[in-house]
Amino acid sequence: MKVQLDTRKCKACWKCIDECPNMVIKKVDLPWHKHAIIADPGKCSSCLKCIKACQYGALSKADKTTHNRSLVIYLLLFFGIAMIISGLVLQLGFHMGSSAGQHEHTRGFETSKAIWGIIYNDWSTIHKIVVVLFSLLMIFHIKNKQVITLSILFLLVAITGFVPWFIDLSGNSVTSRLIFIEIHDKIALILVIYLILHIIKRRKWFTQ
Repeated sequence: MKVQLDTRKCKACWKCIDECPNMVIKKVDLPWHKHAIIADPGKCSSCLKCIKACQYGALSKADKTTHNRSLVIYLLLFFGIAMIISGLVLQLGFHMGSSAGQHEHTRGFETSKAIWGIIYNDWSTIHKIVVVLFSLLMIFHIKNKQVITLSILFLLVAITGFVPWFIDLSGNSVTSRLIFIEIHDKIALILVIYLILHIIKRRKWFTQ
């Protein structure tokens, strides 16, 4: 019998850490993340002392929800990497160093420029699809007020990323669309740093 931890319910009281005889549970104690984490599940002896110590119901006996949660985490990792790669290709490969006129030319089918054999429009489509899928998974994954910074950053990146798309579809100002793209690119770089830190801090999840 193993134990599972719902970080959304964890209030960072650390009572479970004090009660665990095998030091299975560790702290995630960052300004934007404060909760316990099952860092070394292989050492768990199923004594269940941590469950008894937790007054918020964050700890419980492992069941099939553990598998479902692990699946979501791996899908988030996959689509997150795809989102970052496609976003960086668009920003560094097509946007950076281009004037408004050059950018509009790049968006057209008449350009022969391609990265890894894929042209701008196809990269843009890939990026939009993975962002939508990543967003749906994020709704399920992020329900903890302690990850509010990451949530806000992702929301800003998503909004500033989709606004240019709607501006393009409505045929409005090209300048407005390019301004939103620039804002989107800059905030996205900050988000990438936060996502990397978020994943590194939880690397143990992928070895459980």
